[in-house]
Amino acid sequence: MAGRQMLMHCLERLHLGDDTELLEKADHFHSQCTTHVSSRVFGKGPQIKSVISIHLAYENLGRRTWDSKLAAELSGCKPSVYDSAVVLVRKSLHIVPTVSFESLAVALGCTTMMSQIQELWSTFQQTYLGQLSAAKRISAQEELTQTVWKGATVYVCAKAFGESITKGHLQSMCACSPVELTKSIKTMQEQCKTFIGALKKKSTHTLTKPSEKRKRGEDAENDSTCTSASKKTKVPKEKGSTVSLTTKRLENDLPVRRLERNKPISGIVSMIPRQDYKHTQRYKEYLEWHQGLVARLSSH
Repeated sequence: MAGRQMLMHCLERLHLGDDTELLEKADHFHSQCTTHVSSRVFGKGPQIKSVISIHLAYENLGRRTWDSKLAAELSGCKPSVYDSAVVLVRKSLHIVPTVSFESLAVALGCTTMMSQIQELWSTFQQTYLGQLSAAKRISAQEELTQTVWKGATVYVCAKAFGESITKGHLQSMCACSPVELTKSIKTMQEQCKTFIGALKKKSTHTLTKPSEKRKRGEDAENDSTCTSASKKTKVPKEKGSTVSLTTKRLENDLPVRRLERNKPISGIVSMIPRQDYKHTQRYKEYLEWHQGLVARLSSH
C-alpha cells in the first residue's frame, strides 16, 4: 500500500494526480520492478522506483511528452543517473518498443526524407559491418537491431537537411539514454561522412526557393541592361533631331532610363511628343486661313 501512496504522491507532483488510468498502469509496473529488477538499480534516488514506474506506464499508454528532466528531479538524482536506471529497468523487464523509420518520421514531421533515411541506413550498415571481422560482425548485426540506431539515423539525416529535432523526443520514442543516442549518432556521422556531405549539398540545392532564383535572374538581367545602356545611344528622328538615351543608378541600384529631348518650340508641340508644330495639320489650316484673310483685306 505504501508503494501505491508513493505513486499517487509522485503523480501529484507531476500534475497527473487525476489520471486514474495512468495510476493503475504505474501500479502494475511498480510490482514488476519490485519482483524482477535488482534493488541496486533504485539505490540512487529515494523515489526513483515510483517515478520510473510512472514513466514506463506513460509510454505504455502511447504518450510521448514525458519530461525526463523533471522526472530526475522528482526522483532525487541526476538526469544521467535517472536515464541509466530507466535503461536497466527496460532491459530487466524486456521492454523493447516497436519503432520503425516510418513511425519516427511521422512523429517528428520529416516524412519527405524517407528515401534518404533508408539510403543512409543501408550505407551505414554496409560501411560499419564491412570493416569488421566475421566473428564481430554477428554481434554487431544484433546490436544494430536496437531502436537507438533508427533514432540516430533519422537524427543525422534530418540534421543534414537542416531540420531541427530534439534528442529528448527521440530518446522517449526509442527508449534509449542520451549517452546511447549521442554515441550512435557520432558513430554514424564518422562512418558516413561522404554520404552525409552529399545529402547536405543536395538539400542546399533542393531547398533553394523559386523566388530567390527569379530574383537572381532579374538581378543578372538588370546588370546586363545597365552595362549595355551605359554608353549613350543616338536615335534618329525628323530633320537632325536626336534623342540621347542614358542610364543612371538610384540609391536602390535599380536601372532607370531618362529620355532627353530638345525643348518644344511652342505650347502646341507639348501635346504632340517629338513633333514640330509647323508640320501639324492645325498649323497648315491656320496658314491657309491667314493667307486668305490677308488676300481679302488687300483686295479692298
